[in-house]
Amino acid sequence: MVTCRGALALVLCAALGCGGPAGPVHPTPLTGSTRHYAPLGMRDDARQPGQAVLLGTDDANGSTVLPLPAATAPVVVDAMVVRPGGPAAGELIAITLVATAAATPTAPTGPGAPAATGTAAPRVAGAAPMTIRGLVPAGSAGPAGAADSPGIARWNAGLWSAALAAATALGKDLPDLAFSAVPSGPPGTVDRIAAPALIAAGFLAALTGAKIDPAATLAGALAPDGTIGPVAGVPEQLLAAIAHGKTRIGFPAGLRIARSEATGAMVDVVQLARDHHAEAIELATLYDAYQLLTRKQLPAPVPVGEPEMAIEGDAARGLDAVYVAWQNRLAAEWAPLLQLEQAGRLPPAIRALVRLARIRSEQAESLHRAGKLAAAYGRVIAAWRLAAGANRSHAVLARLATGKVDDALAALSGALSGASSATSPGASSATSLAEPDLAAVLRRIGALRPASLAGQLAMLTAFQAALRGWADQAFAGDAQRAAIELVTGLRGRPTSELGAPATADAVTAAIIPAVVMGLRATAEASVAEQELGLAPDQGPGSAGAPEPPARIAAA
Repeated sequence: MVTCRGALALVLCAALGCGGPAGPVHPTPLTGSTRHYAPLGMRDDARQPGQAVLLGTDDANGSTVLPLPAATAPVVVDAMVVRPGGPAAGELIAITLVATAAATPTAPTGPGAPAATGTAAPRVAGAAPMTIRGLVPAGSAGPAGAADSPGIARWNAGLWSAALAAATALGKDLPDLAFSAVPSGPPGTVDRIAAPALIAAGFLAALTGAKIDPAATLAGALAPDGTIGPVAGVPEQLLAAIAHGKTRIGFPAGLRIARSEATGAMVDVVQLARDHHAEAIELATLYDAYQLLTRKQLPAPVPVGEPEMAIEGDAARGLDAVYVAWQNRLAAEWAPLLQLEQAGRLPPAIRALVRLARIRSEQAESLHRAGKLAAAYGRVIAAWRLAAGANRSHAVLARLATGKVDDALAALSGALSGASSATSPGASSATSLAEPDLAAVLRRIGALRPASLAGQLAMLTAFQAALRGWADQAFAGDAQRAAIELVTGLRGRPTSELGAPATADAVTAAIIPAVVMGLRATAEASVAEQELGLAPDQGPGSAGAPEPPARIAAA
């Protein structure tokens, strides 16, 4: 809920020469003119193909208008991956990237380019083309011949995330840009690549005309806000990069001590790099990744001070009201959970859910008492999700323990669909939250044309929540299918086996992620609707509706 213009402070990168460490790198700042905009007044400037508008890049609320090259050239980044099977080892895969303001990019071609990779997003009347080339079509075969492999889904999701993050960093709308990414290597190469942060930084380099430092590469996932997230196998990836001549390797902040996939040991990756005459550099944000790859510093937003972010008046009262509503839903979950705890019938995994729900609930209360409503709101929703997940998961186990697998499947189906399991032991009649239809929420957002600044911001915040719920719902699908398959496979087993602790542990390990992720999608859909109600479309007028969110929501 609490928003700010900025990200974490930039981390200064250092370079190493072939003979050992050199002095610290002082990146060249990308400079442009500084302007001050009225709310939403930067739209026309931001849409110009020859420039980018980066809001709030100084303490005086000034924004940087950054010139962009008229013609962009392809750039090549080297993605670090860990080979599956046998002793874990890393390798590098080159990816050719193009990013342009033109409607259709010139996609790189050559050996190893995936077949039929040109994929455009759904079109909406009046919308600009939203083109990302390099997406692998559904039904394509992975290296083992399996259609729609997890690796292909990961590549496609990473490519979308990278394109969106690069566009956002430059103040551009995703539909106004076009992107292309083609990895080297044989068909199926994309299955091994999980490098959205690297690709996003490469897209930024292409858009700004910056050259890639051939000695640099990086590993890391990419969050929607541009922060760099953790990945597995960092020691192996780092050694692979060094073996291929890289001397400046970025890794996610907080992951200096990382687990080796080969040995299982915890490794200090900074020391590991030093031992091989290279440097490992912590990266917190996409801005850090860009600086590492290009040795140039992209103007970054400056965080807003806490007093300027205070919630007042009707907004505070409205947020307090929705907090109380979620608190009441949470309270309805506690009675059955307390009964189960007192009876000592909670498996360890469910007990852990309850413990975490209690922690989040206590945090919510403490924050609420301190007047930090936005943070309290987030914590109470998390507490409800965990508590409801514990109740629903236990309802499945309770029926399974009686030997009634079909009843357990019915309870699981109800838990996954959001239906209440009130008739099962330990379940609450309030475990079901009114289930908003995410597609309907997105359609409602896509149809909005708010006239005020408050309405604009409410629309954007609701759109973010709906997108998070949509993603949660999509990712929950695999977990839900796996949970149903596991429980279905227990048909015909004796009751003594179905009620055994080992069976309960195996079942909870499968159903808890499916149930909790589905509840998170439910919560985000509710948050999207509540956001629209928290800020009525009234007050100071705006320059017009932000069309891109409406176009994307409709798509």
